[in-house]
Amino acid sequence: MKKLGFRGRLWLLTFHIFFASVWIGTAISMNMIVLFKATPKSGEELYAFNLSVKLLDDFLIAPSAVGVVITGFLISLLTKWGFFKFPWVTVKWVGTIALLMSGGFWLLPWLNRMIALSKVQPLLQLQDPHHYLYYRTRLLIFGNIQVLALANMILISIAKPGSKSERRARNFHPPSFSLEGTGEEGEMQPLATEVGGRGLGHRRARGNG
Repeated sequence: MKKLGFRGRLWLLTFHIFFASVWIGTAISMNMIVLFKATPKSGEELYAFNLSVKLLDDFLIAPSAVGVVITGFLISLLTKWGFFKFPWVTVKWVGTIALLMSGGFWLLPWLNRMIALSKVQPLLQLQDPHHYLYYRTRLLIFGNIQVLALANMILISIAKPGSKSERRARNFHPPSFSLEGTGEEGEMQPLATEVGGRGLGHRRARGNG
C-alpha cells in the first residue's frame, strides 16, 4: 500500500495529537469534578454534578477516543510505523484498547448508576457506603488510573523507545571546544575543536607542517 507523504503524515499527527489532548484533558476535568464536588448543598446540585460529568463523557471523551483510534489506525496503516514493527507502537495499541474496554465495561456503568441514584433521595446517598459512595470511590480510583495511563502513552509517543530517533538522541554527543593560549595581540586562539571525534586544530597543524 502506498505510504503517505510528509504533508499527509503531518495532518494525521495533528489530528491524532488533538484528539489525545481532548481525551486526557476531559478525563482530568471529570476526575476533578467528582473529587472536589463531594459535598453538594442540595440534591439538585448533586444530580447536576453527576450529569455534567456524564455530558463530558458523552460529548468529549467518546468522540475524542474514537478520533484517537481512527487517526492511530491510519497512521499505523499508511506510514512506516505499522502495527507491530515497533514495540512502542504495539504497547500503545494494547493500552488504547484496554482503556476503551475499561471505560465501556466499568467506568461508564458506574457513572450511569451514580446518576440514577442521585435522582432518588440524593443527599441520603452520600451517607450510604454500599451504593452511591461505592461507585463514586471506584470511579475516582480507576478514573485516575486511566489518566495516568493516557499520560504514559503520550510520553511513549514522544520518546519512541527502541526507534532510530530514540537511539540517535541517546548516542548524541555535542561538540566540545577547547580554547588554549593567546595570540600575539592577546586574543584567544582555538587550538582544538572536537567534531565527530577529530580535532580541527590537529588538521591545521598537519596542513601547516
